[in-house]
Amino acid sequence: MSRQPLIRTGMPILIDDDLDFEDALGSPRPAVYANQWLRELPLEGASAVRTWENNAGCLCEWMTFLKERGVHPLRDRKELRAALSMYAEYRFNGPLKQRWDHTTWNLHVGILSRSYR
Repeated sequence: MSRQPLIRTGMPILIDDDLDFEDALGSPRPAVYANQWLRELPLEGASAVRTWENNAGCLCEWMTFLKERGVHPLRDRKELRAALSMYAEYRFNGPLKQRWDHTTWNLHVGILSRSYR
């Protein structure tokens, strides 16, 4: 018997380029945990689709940044802190198209902080 998935209309889903959610049977990728956190946003009071999109975009950019530097988003805390420092440098002094002001930075760091809890 098939049924409709329990994902709200408009809820974004992060998917890796190869469309896989596991590296091996029982070994979920970070996108699985990110998607679980995104699905729980309405329980935390975030009921607007735009808020979901902003959170998903933030996680996607962060995870892409980490992947390009060979840092796993769910492993070593010390390495993640170093990557966050690199991310700040990239967002404040990197290529013009990638730069953020402090307000955007604060918003994104808040989202990342909540997602890691």
